[in-house]
Amino acid sequence: MTCWMVGRSEDLAVKHTPWIAVSLLALSACPDPRTHTHPPINRVPVVQPVFGTPVTAEVTPPAISGGTLIISRDQRRAIAADPDRDAVFITPLDGSTSPVRVALSLGDEPGRLVEDGRGRVHVALRGASHVAVIDLESGAVVERREACRTPRGLAFDAEQDLVHVACATGELVTFRAATGEVTRRLTLERDLRDVVVLARGRLAVSRFRSSEILEVSTAGTIASRALPTTVERSSFGMTRIAPPGGGSSARVAPAPSNAVPHVAWRMVPAGDRLLVLHQRALDKPVEIVEGGYGSGGGLCGVGGSIVETAVSTFSTAGTFANSTDDIQVSAAVLAVDMAVSTAGKVAFAVPGNARVPGRPQIVVTSSASTLPRQRCITPTNPQQSAPGQATAVAFAGERLVVQLRQPAALFFPDSGQTITLSPESREDTGHTIFHANAGGGLACASCHAEGDDDGHTWNFASIGPRRTQTFRGGLSGTEPFHWDGDMQGIGHLMNSVFSERMSGPVLNVVQVATLQQWIDRMPARQAPRTMDDAATRGRALFFDSRVACNGCHSGAATTNNQTVNVGTGAAFQVPTLRGIAWRAPFMHNGCAPTLRDRFTNPACGGGDQHGITSHLSATQIDDLVAFLETL
Repeated sequence: MTCWMVGRSEDLAVKHTPWIAVSLLALSACPDPRTHTHPPINRVPVVQPVFGTPVTAEVTPPAISGGTLIISRDQRRAIAADPDRDAVFITPLDGSTSPVRVALSLGDEPGRLVEDGRGRVHVALRGASHVAVIDLESGAVVERREACRTPRGLAFDAEQDLVHVACATGELVTFRAATGEVTRRLTLERDLRDVVVLARGRLAVSRFRSSEILEVSTAGTIASRALPTTVERSSFGMTRIAPPGGGSSARVAPAPSNAVPHVAWRMVPAGDRLLVLHQRALDKPVEIVEGGYGSGGGLCGVGGSIVETAVSTFSTAGTFANSTDDIQVSAAVLAVDMAVSTAGKVAFAVPGNARVPGRPQIVVTSSASTLPRQRCITPTNPQQSAPGQATAVAFAGERLVVQLRQPAALFFPDSGQTITLSPESREDTGHTIFHANAGGGLACASCHAEGDDDGHTWNFASIGPRRTQTFRGGLSGTEPFHWDGDMQGIGHLMNSVFSERMSGPVLNVVQVATLQQWIDRMPARQAPRTMDDAATRGRALFFDSRVACNGCHSGAATTNNQTVNVGTGAAFQVPTLRGIAWRAPFMHNGCAPTLRDRFTNPACGGGDQHGITSHLSATQIDDLVAFLETL
């Protein structure tokens, strides 16, 4: 079914984008803006992305993760991991020779890198279970070391000649840099991200969604843990204006709230401190109206988003404590990487602004030692434009080097010079839409980090708490969408959420189709657990006719796509169980911190209305959870 979206004259003026008067959308149902009864919130001028002629990449690019660029210890070369092209590029900074391409296997998806003391670079292969070791002089892969199912962060301990690997599955694996011998394998907590070597053999490890920082002792225990700052937001300046067709304007009183830390994209050392680049989610009720997701306001002024970019600082001198020193980075939508120069200058890569005219992709600020407390950076640096999508930053001394995803290149803001890494295009309009600052100050990827989710439960003004859902494993065939099943198809979803609530441009049929194709090609996350005896017993319970889990969670997508009431408060869409182990907290309102809690707390899990599990023993529940973690 299709519907017509008619651009209003006030939208043409306010949104600063050349809308055509009428655009055909592939929608199941959409509101007519001529009779739309919800007046906009926080109506301020926004700048929307420009997508151009839709293109679908032959090789599907993965979701942006950032943090894929380092400078060699001798300051002569830049080493860039390219997850889009499954390669690593070694580039002389003086331009004396062309970049050397180090080819990896299809699907390796190289991520974080670190150089050891022998001129070899270790690369975490996010799509494989290995760390690749590359000789900088020859440009050859000299070894692939098996690490864990999901390698993410890397750090090199020069004093002990050790390489530490942080894994999303919760392992912290330590190799001897020279030989690859595993000297220690710890099991900490899931969703590990970055690892940094501290003084006296201690380690700092970040967790991605929660943004928690763990201090790991020399004995291999978690000695302390800390979180970035939760910042009070006492005013949002929300204002309703007169709706189309007349009517009186109404002012909404500012509501006190907090900006809660989550999604730690990057952690880097800065002297005796750690800097953590993360997001903050506003915990105030989110309005489900036009512009509602951009009705944040707060520290940087009216027009902010419900998702903020921030940097929190942690002292490494003693036991970790919650950060009380942070800075909000204004207009930095989807900032995924951060670097600190020798003198302490801080730079950020902001790919979410790549297609948004006048919005900075590169933000450079003052010395890390003088970052103001509880203050806001408003980008004013003239070195902001980049001839491509910036995904990583690094300093060669005081010279900033920027990695561009598409086209694949290195960019030097001080001179405007670019060095092409590869002519292979990975231009994909669906990928671009997903990562773009829609106009209201956030991207799809702001909440659906890396194509997955942010682990956050949002408080929606009219419907209550809703936990962010994943896009991993694709959407097609699982309609209708959202927990309430209120979005009949991808066109409906993009019109209501992207174009209206996120203040984005109206997408045409082909643009919507390219987005759907890109999402459908994203693989589900690799399960953190393999089938063992417990999981085998749990599988039998899952398919048991009395327990009846597979009555609703059936088929390849493990959902019958129905919207049903299972005793959890209302009728909700049956979610896929693919990658369920990664999606804590569970249920539509995030009421179950663990999968076991879903079964042991009837008020949260629905009791015997949600499968028949009350007769199962504690051991059987454990077995059932074990099986779910293999999906």
